[in-house]
Amino acid sequence: MIKLARRVTEKVWSEHIAEAADRQVRARRAAKDIDARIDTLVDQLVKSTSTAVRSRLEARIEGLEQEARRRQRLAERRVLGGDQFGTALKRVFGVLDCPQELWRTGTLEQRRIIQSLMFTSPIEYSAGDGFGTTKFSLPFKLLQLDRQEKQSLVEAATITSPY
Repeated sequence: MIKLARRVTEKVWSEHIAEAADRQVRARRAAKDIDARIDTLVDQLVKSTSTAVRSRLEARIEGLEQEARRRQRLAERRVLGGDQFGTALKRVFGVLDCPQELWRTGTLEQRRIIQSLMFTSPIEYSAGDGFGTTKFSLPFKLLQLDRQEKQSLVEAATITSPY
């Protein structure tokens, strides 16, 4: 179950990275197209003698320059991923697989995070009875099922008589 979740997560992330790279390519192309339109408008501005036309062309050029800068910023935006994502994914699945390790070594804040991830509601405590029973969240229920299935897959040993 965890392996499937890991594969699905990696596939979704790689698709996200590919889409981001495609957006960058489109933004670069759009910035170049806008630059070409600006050049055309500048040529018209130079040839124009009417002050009203010149004012409209200058306003249009200014607007296009702002749009070109916006597109260029989008094209230059760094696409995060690769090793950083792999490291983060490994850490997340490590916590899911063995939350008690982070519980033992983690800070109070990390322990609170583990508790909120593992259980659907806060753990109840009463002075007379101690800690109450709470329900596991879905990821940890699935992990329990996965572990139970692995234990039930072990075949019982049989002894056969040589006679």
